[in-house]
Amino acid sequence: MLKPKESQAHIALRWLTHASFAAFLILALATHSAHWRVGPFTWLPVLKLPALLPARATRWGDERPMVLGILTLIPLLLAISWPLLRLAELRVPAERRRWQWGWRHISLPLAGLTLMGLISIGWSWLAAGTLLPPLGVSDTAFQLLSLALVWATYLFLVNETPSLTWPLAVVVAIQSLVGIAQFVHQADLGLTFLGELDLDPAISGVSVLMTDGQRWLRAYGLTGHPNLLAALLAPLMLYLMSQAKRAGGWERWTLLGIVGLGAVALVATASRAAWLAFAIGLAVWLAALWTERRQAGQSDPPGNGALLKSRRSAIAAAAVVGGLALLFLAVYGQLLMTRFFDLDTSIEARSILERERDWGIALQLIRQHPLAGVGMGGYLPEARAIDQAARVVHNVPLLVTAELGFVAGLLWIWLTAAPFGAAIGLGKRGWQRLTPGLAPWVAIVTMGLFHGLPWINTGWRAAILMALILGILANEIGDEN
Repeated sequence: MLKPKESQAHIALRWLTHASFAAFLILALATHSAHWRVGPFTWLPVLKLPALLPARATRWGDERPMVLGILTLIPLLLAISWPLLRLAELRVPAERRRWQWGWRHISLPLAGLTLMGLISIGWSWLAAGTLLPPLGVSDTAFQLLSLALVWATYLFLVNETPSLTWPLAVVVAIQSLVGIAQFVHQADLGLTFLGELDLDPAISGVSVLMTDGQRWLRAYGLTGHPNLLAALLAPLMLYLMSQAKRAGGWERWTLLGIVGLGAVALVATASRAAWLAFAIGLAVWLAALWTERRQAGQSDPPGNGALLKSRRSAIAAAAVVGGLALLFLAVYGQLLMTRFFDLDTSIEARSILERERDWGIALQLIRQHPLAGVGMGGYLPEARAIDQAARVVHNVPLLVTAELGFVAGLLWIWLTAAPFGAAIGLGKRGWQRLTPGLAPWVAIVTMGLFHGLPWINTGWRAAILMALILGILANEIGDEN
């Protein structure tokens, strides 16, 4: 047995580790530090470094150095406290826990994709010889850090099973309030210290809706683009809905209120792909709820408390989420419908043409490099050799296959399909218990067909989001197997 003093030290170390992880999640997902040039991670500067992504910095006209502030020490604190916690447990048999790699049908394809990415990066350096490879030192560091971040987040969830509900609720609340205010105010809110961009709908390059010749600002939140805000909100809202169903009292109503705000902000992003993704994820969530009610109705007598509570949760969720979204649509619905019906405007026409062009370029690169791809992080330089105006393709399966080859594409399909296979395998035994991870994963997979995220190297926020949902799924499926 541990001595009281040792027990308290162990508890304190565990609390510090989990608090550091929660703080890191909130800072990384709820604010925008733009590669350490603005935002909370630059507060109270400790160190200045050259721009991590000089090629992108030049393209954005922003070649300022990276500023590492005092809050950058939080992930460093986590990187120190977590190994210390595990080492401390090794000294005490009663506290010792076995190391987990997660459900094999997630861990194995993810490991395969990681290995192929590392091989492609290493090969590009070897092939360059005494010269720098096309990506350069800084962009290579970005690829490696993205891989490390995915695995660190995933393994922390699998081994520590931290509480995610309230940290993610804070993320959704902050992003939603800022996004809604931007849409209504039609300008940024002056939150530069949190990483908010300068948003003027009259300036070219700012994402807007076009109606009757008027440019209308879409909700950005504290992200770099409305599509990024939408990609963050849709899966997290579905996760919080599952947690609200399990909660009671003020916690349930607080979570449902935050999800309602998220629904309004999601509408304000005007992201068609995210709307579709949320709708399909919501259908999975409702199907799981219906299955639970049906099973409870068959096994429990009429008037059962659990059945009534489940029914009230469904009604409350529908009323809060749907009510707030419908109220917002009543005011701005005609404007937002331009995303579906005014496709002949210059903005919508250009968006459609650019996506068709980029899909064609991705397919061309796959035909040219079917086995090894163009290398991890090498898509954009190769695409721009074909068309100088090319962008990263808005389709994750195409992006993965173009960068790493056909085998990587098959690994991505394995990773994508495995959770659905687990749900089918469980069948009536309880597939609905996977809903907290399965519904968000449905949303993520759907968005991946129309956006270049979430993928490991399309941004650290996207990498964290992907790892979070995979970690939640691994824990749920592992508990069932």
